[in-house]
Amino acid sequence: ALDSKVALKLTTDESEALASEKIRETPVEKVVEIYDVFSLAGTQYFCIVQDRLQPLEPPLAAELKKIFTNFDLGDYLQGNGYDPDAVIKMAKADVAEMHDHGDFAKARALNDQLNRLKELGLFDMARELKKAGIQFHDYHDGNLMLRGKELVVIDLGKSRVAGGKKPGVVENWKMQMEWR
Repeated sequence: ALDSKVALKLTTDESEALASEKIRETPVEKVVEIYDVFSLAGTQYFCIVQDRLQPLEPPLAAELKKIFTNFDLGDYLQGNGYDPDAVIKMAKADVAEMHDHGDFAKARALNDQLNRLKELGLFDMARELKKAGIQFHDYHDGNLMLRGKELVVIDLGKSRVAGGKKPGVVENWKMQMEWR
Protein backbone atom coordinates (compact mmCIF):
# COMPACT_ATOMS: atom_id res chain seq x y z
CA ALA A 1 0.00 0.00 0.00
CA LEU A 2 1.17 3.53 -0.70
CA ASP A 3 2.00 5.93 2.09
CA SER A 4 -0.48 8.83 2.27
CA LYS A 5 2.43 11.23 1.66
CA VAL A 6 3.12 9.89 -1.83
CA ALA A 7 1.18 9.87 -5.04
CA LEU A 8 1.32 7.27 -7.79
CA LYS A 9 1.03 8.75 -11.25
CA LEU A 10 0.34 6.57 -14.28
CA THR A 11 1.36 8.03 -17.65
CA THR A 12 1.99 6.99 -21.23
CA ASP A 13 4.26 10.01 -21.82
CA GLU A 14 7.77 8.60 -22.16
CA SER A 15 9.28 12.09 -22.03
CA GLU A 16 7.67 12.61 -18.62
CA ALA A 17 9.06 9.28 -17.41
CA LEU A 18 12.56 10.15 -18.65
CA ALA A 19 12.47 13.61 -17.07
CA SER A 20 11.11 12.17 -13.82
CA GLU A 21 13.88 9.54 -13.75
CA LYS A 22 16.45 12.30 -14.22
CA ILE A 23 14.89 14.26 -11.33
CA ARG A 24 14.85 11.11 -9.18
CA GLU A 25 18.59 10.71 -9.75
CA THR A 26 19.38 14.42 -9.30
CA PRO A 27 16.61 16.23 -7.39
CA VAL A 28 15.74 19.80 -8.37
CA GLU A 29 14.47 22.11 -5.64
CA LYS A 30 11.44 23.49 -7.49
CA VAL A 31 10.26 20.12 -8.82
CA VAL A 32 8.22 17.53 -6.96
CA GLU A 33 10.36 14.90 -5.23
CA ILE A 34 10.41 11.68 -7.25
CA TYR A 35 10.85 8.42 -5.32
CA ASP A 36 10.66 5.89 -8.15
CA VAL A 37 9.96 5.63 -11.87
CA PHE A 38 9.33 2.39 -13.71
CA SER A 39 7.53 1.00 -16.71
CA LEU A 40 5.04 -1.86 -16.56
CA ALA A 41 6.25 -4.69 -18.81
CA GLY A 42 3.99 -5.44 -21.73
CA THR A 43 2.19 -2.10 -21.51
CA GLN A 44 2.67 1.48 -22.63
CA TYR A 45 2.45 2.71 -19.03
CA PHE A 46 5.02 4.30 -16.78
CA CYS A 47 4.53 4.73 -13.03
CA ILE A 48 5.93 7.72 -11.20
CA VAL A 49 5.95 7.60 -7.41
CA GLN A 50 6.22 11.17 -6.18
CA ASP A 51 5.65 13.38 -3.18
CA ARG A 52 2.01 14.31 -2.57
CA LEU A 53 1.74 18.08 -2.39
CA GLN A 54 -0.94 20.64 -1.63
CA PRO A 55 -3.11 21.95 -4.45
CA LEU A 56 -2.95 25.63 -5.29
CA GLU A 57 -5.35 27.81 -3.38
CA PRO A 58 -8.14 28.93 -5.75
CA PRO A 59 -7.05 32.61 -5.83
CA LEU A 60 -3.46 31.66 -6.74
CA ALA A 61 -4.66 29.14 -9.34
CA ALA A 62 -6.90 31.80 -10.91
CA GLU A 63 -4.06 34.34 -10.87
CA LEU A 64 -1.67 31.92 -12.56
CA LYS A 65 -4.27 30.92 -15.14
CA LYS A 66 -4.74 34.60 -16.01
CA ILE A 67 -0.99 35.26 -16.19
CA PHE A 68 -0.30 32.19 -18.35
CA THR A 69 -3.19 33.13 -20.64
CA ASN A 70 -1.64 36.55 -21.25
CA PHE A 71 2.04 35.56 -21.03
CA ASP A 72 2.87 32.09 -22.32
CA LEU A 73 6.10 31.40 -20.46
CA GLY A 74 6.48 28.08 -22.29
CA ASP A 75 6.38 29.74 -25.71
CA TYR A 76 8.88 32.37 -24.61
CA LEU A 77 11.18 29.62 -23.26
CA GLN A 78 10.94 27.51 -26.42
CA GLY A 79 11.76 30.54 -28.55
CA ASN A 80 14.77 31.46 -26.41
CA GLY A 81 16.62 28.18 -25.98
CA TYR A 82 14.92 27.52 -22.63
CA ASP A 83 16.99 30.32 -21.12
CA PRO A 84 14.85 32.20 -18.58
CA ASP A 85 17.27 35.14 -18.52
CA ALA A 86 16.83 35.55 -22.29
CA VAL A 87 13.06 35.37 -21.77
CA ILE A 88 13.18 38.15 -19.17
CA LYS A 89 15.34 40.27 -21.49
CA MET A 90 12.99 39.70 -24.44
CA ALA A 91 9.86 40.36 -22.39
CA LYS A 92 11.40 43.57 -20.96
CA ALA A 93 12.14 44.64 -24.55
CA ASP A 94 8.47 43.94 -25.38
CA VAL A 95 7.44 46.11 -22.41
CA ALA A 96 9.69 48.94 -23.62
CA GLU A 97 8.32 48.66 -27.17
CA MET A 98 4.71 48.77 -25.91
CA HIS A 99 5.59 51.80 -23.81
CA ASP A 100 7.28 53.53 -26.77
CA HIS A 101 4.14 52.96 -28.84
CA GLY A 102 1.96 54.51 -26.14
CA ASP A 103 0.34 51.25 -25.05
CA PHE A 104 1.00 52.02 -21.38
CA ALA A 105 -1.69 49.75 -19.92
CA LYS A 106 -0.45 46.73 -21.87
CA ALA A 107 3.17 47.51 -20.97
CA ARG A 108 2.30 47.85 -17.28
CA ALA A 109 0.28 44.60 -17.35
CA LEU A 110 3.13 42.61 -18.94
CA ASN A 111 5.67 44.15 -16.56
CA ASP A 112 3.45 43.27 -13.57
CA GLN A 113 3.08 39.70 -14.84
CA LEU A 114 6.84 39.33 -15.28
CA ASN A 115 7.44 40.62 -11.77
CA ARG A 116 4.82 38.24 -10.33
CA LEU A 117 6.30 35.22 -12.12
CA LYS A 118 9.73 36.22 -10.79
CA GLU A 119 8.32 36.67 -7.27
CA LEU A 120 6.68 33.22 -7.43
CA GLY A 121 9.97 31.63 -8.49
CA LEU A 122 8.93 30.51 -11.98
CA PHE A 123 12.10 31.83 -13.63
CA ASP A 124 14.23 30.13 -10.96
CA MET A 125 12.25 26.95 -11.65
CA ALA A 126 13.01 27.20 -15.38
CA ARG A 127 16.68 27.93 -14.61
CA GLU A 128 16.96 24.83 -12.37
CA LEU A 129 15.29 22.57 -14.93
CA LYS A 130 17.57 23.81 -17.70
CA LYS A 131 20.63 23.28 -15.49
CA ALA A 132 19.44 19.69 -14.88
CA GLY A 133 19.29 19.10 -18.64
CA ILE A 134 15.50 19.22 -18.91
CA GLN A 135 13.79 21.41 -21.48
CA PHE A 136 10.33 21.98 -20.05
CA HIS A 137 7.76 24.39 -21.42
CA ASP A 138 4.35 23.22 -20.21
CA TYR A 139 3.85 25.87 -17.53
CA HIS A 140 0.25 26.26 -16.40
CA ASP A 141 -1.68 26.19 -13.14
CA GLY A 142 -2.53 22.48 -13.56
CA ASN A 143 1.17 21.50 -13.52
CA LEU A 144 2.00 23.39 -10.34
CA MET A 145 1.34 22.63 -6.69
CA LEU A 146 2.59 23.87 -3.34
CA ARG A 147 5.28 22.46 -1.08
CA GLY A 148 4.59 24.62 1.93
CA LYS A 149 4.42 28.07 0.34
CA GLU A 150 6.74 27.26 -2.57
CA LEU A 151 5.47 26.54 -6.08
CA VAL A 152 6.80 23.32 -7.60
CA VAL A 153 6.29 21.56 -10.93
CA ILE A 154 4.46 18.25 -10.51
CA ASP A 155 4.12 17.16 -14.14
CA LEU A 156 7.14 17.05 -16.45
CA GLY A 157 5.20 15.90 -19.51
CA LYS A 158 6.25 17.27 -22.89
CA SER A 159 9.87 17.60 -21.71
CA ARG A 160 13.06 16.97 -23.62
CA VAL A 161 15.85 15.42 -21.60
CA ALA A 162 19.57 15.63 -22.24
CA GLY A 163 21.28 12.47 -21.05
CA GLY A 164 19.76 10.39 -18.32
CA LYS A 165 18.57 6.82 -18.45
CA LYS A 166 15.37 4.95 -19.10
CA PRO A 167 13.31 3.88 -16.09
CA GLY A 168 13.50 0.28 -14.95
CA VAL A 169 10.90 -2.29 -15.96
CA VAL A 170 8.68 -4.20 -13.56
CA GLU A 171 8.09 -7.60 -15.18
CA ASN A 172 5.58 -9.27 -12.86
CA TRP A 173 3.75 -6.11 -11.99
CA LYS A 174 0.31 -7.72 -11.71
CA MET A 175 1.54 -9.82 -8.82
CA GLN A 176 3.65 -7.08 -7.23
CA MET A 177 1.03 -4.37 -6.98
CA GLU A 178 -1.35 -4.31 -4.07
CA TRP A 179 -4.68 -2.74 -5.02
CA ARG A 180 -7.16 -1.50 -2.45
